[in-house]
Amino acid sequence: MFKFESYASAATTIILVILIVIGTAVTAFAEEPNCNSHDNAVSFFGREFGETPRWRGLIADGSAVIEAWLNEETGSWTLTATNAANLTCVISQGMYGELLEAAEIPAKGDPT
Repeated sequence: MFKFESYASAATTIILVILIVIGTAVTAFAEEPNCNSHDNAVSFFGREFGETPRWRGLIADGSAVIEAWLNEETGSWTLTATNAANLTCVISQGMYGELLEAAEIPAKGDPT
């Protein structure tokens, strides 16, 4: 088990791990076999899984757009990253996802 000397070093380690995971996913576009043009991705996720993009955001350095796709009936979901060349790669996929309504998201500081 890891022992950190301070909360700051633990937080720094966690942030570095997260950045490495995101950086690996975003920079490995050409190496990933699960990549295609964004237009093909839209068609594929809709046809194969009935998923539609439900959320998107630009990553901090502006090099890619992250999208969350969801089929509300089956709960299947896919997380993708699309680079400036319009190449979309699958980061992760799963089941039992659900779209949260704003009222279901706890307010900042609310422990529930």
